[in-house]
Amino acid sequence: MITDKTSLQINPMAIKPADIAKLLRTASGQQVSESMVQAAIDSGAPVDAKGFINLVEFIAWLEKQNQR
Repeated sequence: MITDKTSLQINPMAIKPADIAKLLRTASGQQVSESMVQAAIDSGAPVDAKGFINLVEFIAWLEKQNQR
C-alpha cells in the first residue's frame, strides 16, 4: 500500500523507472527492482525520449512478453 502522499501524485503516462519499480513492487507484493525495469527497457519496453514510462504501455508490453 502506498502511503506516501507524493506517491499518489504519479502521472501514469510519465513515470520514472525507479517509481514504476516501486509502484509494481507495492501493487504486486513481488520483488521488482529498478534494475529489472531497466532490463525491460533494454529489451524493448516502451519509454519516451526523456526516459519516462507510460504505465499502460509498459504493462501491455510486459504481458505481451509473458505470452511468448
